[in-house]
Amino acid sequence: MKIYINTNKFQKIAALVSKYSFERYGLKSVELIEFEHIPLLHNRVNHSYIRNNQLKKFKDDLQSFTLLRLFGPQLANYSGHVLSIDPDIFAISDPTKEIDKLEKLNKNISCPFNNGKIRTEVIAFNCNKINWSHQKLLENLFNLKLDYNHLLNLNFVNENIGRISENLNKLDTINEDTILLHTTNRITQPWKIGLKIDFEKYYSRNYLIKENLKKIFFLNYDRYAVSNKYLMHENKKVFNTICELFKEAYASGYFTKKMLHESLRNKYISKKFCKICEFI
Repeated sequence: MKIYINTNKFQKIAALVSKYSFERYGLKSVELIEFEHIPLLHNRVNHSYIRNNQLKKFKDDLQSFTLLRLFGPQLANYSGHVLSIDPDIFAISDPTKEIDKLEKLNKNISCPFNNGKIRTEVIAFNCNKINWSHQKLLENLFNLKLDYNHLLNLNFVNENIGRISENLNKLDTINEDTILLHTTNRITQPWKIGLKIDFEKYYSRNYLIKENLKKIFFLNYDRYAVSNKYLMHENKKVFNTICELFKEAYASGYFTKKMLHESLRNKYISKKFCKICEFI
């Protein structure tokens, strides 16, 4: 099974660490799909689209890679099996047996679910059974015929979606069952700690006013909603595990000192994190 890691310049080093985390277990068919190298999508920056029934502008920011999640089958020439993942997902324990099982699922598309809701950060495709055009999906999105949420939640697919084990998409949790760790809470992604956030939050104005007032009056407040900077991850085990993965990937040559300094200069990775990892 091919593994495609969807990424962009903001998450390039994290994606390379993710690649390392899989390849250290002997999985060799792992590739990055980079937003900047896909003109079909990159050329849509600043175009309008509909998200949750509201008109938005497509931004070149932390989340720009998400529309690549559905590109895997086309990239694989509609042949074989593909696992599409986000760049903030890391193999914490050997995933080979579970990935082999995905090829045997009797479904064209399979995803993990959380509280009954589909999660498309991890998608397993039987590409032989996929007939959509990524280009056509994007055209429908930017021609305002398709809502972004409906697209990424696969509402346009006229079939039942198979279920992938939640152990292949553990959300900010490491326990004995964790195979793939997903650092899903963007504001606590360890390699960004202390930087200004570079993604759009989706809180209502009233909620933000309320939480800021709570902060002013020293009441318990939603620090994720109020903060304009990336915060320390609340789970030390997750933070330390990510640090170790970054150090191992660097030592194994998955990213260079030059790439690291470019990412520091562009504020894609934080100086504080690099000091903790002893890169600088």
